[in-house]
Amino acid sequence: LKSVLPRYQDDPNLDAAPIHTHIVDDSSFMELQGLWAGFLYDSAIAAGLSACAAARTDVEGGSGVFLDGAEHFKAMATNVTFSGATGSVIFDPASGTREATSATFEVVNFVEDTVFDDGSGTVRFNAVQTDLFQNGEW
Repeated sequence: LKSVLPRYQDDPNLDAAPIHTHIVDDSSFMELQGLWAGFLYDSAIAAGLSACAAARTDVEGGSGVFLDGAEHFKAMATNVTFSGATGSVIFDPASGTREATSATFEVVNFVEDTVFDDGSGTVRFNAVQTDLFQNGEW
């Protein structure tokens, strides 16, 4: 992943070692799916789809594609709906936040695994689903 992070020719620090976030540098990066992986994926897709919807090529005196923050936000809040990793992704046009009814949430309890015994005194817990919110219903 580090090799595909953008490097720009006009960057005064082009010859310096690239700076990466602690997430990318963490040795466990991408080893486990994690709780937030689906939401991060959906966020990236929403940002990309809304950028495509908001991009303009009709900029006066310019060439290429233009995108401003306000139009990008407006496009995401009003034009982006898709089936994502965490359910149907739908945004509230008034606030720009995701409609809570469009996500999947799981409530779990961690219960001691009474069968596990490796002789070291270690206690292991298992996640037990107690409730699921999906398609706007518990």
